[in-house]
Amino acid sequence: LSGPSAHVAAPNVAKQAGAWTSVSAQGAPLRCLLFFGGYDHTDFASVAIPWLQQTTGSQISLIVGAGTPEEAVISARQSWEARGISVLHHVEDMPKAFLDCDALITAGGTALLDALLLGIPTAAVATRDRQHATIAALAARGAVLDLGLGRQALQDRLPKVATAFQPT
Repeated sequence: LSGPSAHVAAPNVAKQAGAWTSVSAQGAPLRCLLFFGGYDHTDFASVAIPWLQQTTGSQISLIVGAGTPEEAVISARQSWEARGISVLHHVEDMPKAFLDCDALITAGGTALLDALLLGIPTAAVATRDRQHATIAALAARGAVLDLGLGRQALQDRLPKVATAFQPT
């Protein structure tokens, strides 16, 4: 199995397909969730979070993936929580965490496909070369906002997030 047309969702995701509804009241800050995979080894969060805070005024939560070394989790908590970012780790129920946001910025792996199945407005950055084709194919169909491949592309394309996810 490969690609978005062959995605087999976990049962806890499949049973909630299309369940997303906006969680913020009109006029309230956007609730934005970031998740860059099992281990954000190139620190995409440090590109996205400051920009989102300065530009959008979003309420931001960051899921630190299960593959993240414990010292990096501690460092992320100390760094981001001091700036008002909610840091989540060992998330048992990813669909619940995803459904508790207005928009998701994620990598191009399984979490992207799960978020789209749930109906969550999503922007994705390819953290690895192999993810770029999936993101591009989904973006061509209007399913996701393509933030490109790598940290520089993410930095360059973050302004698209501000306009794409404005509350209506």
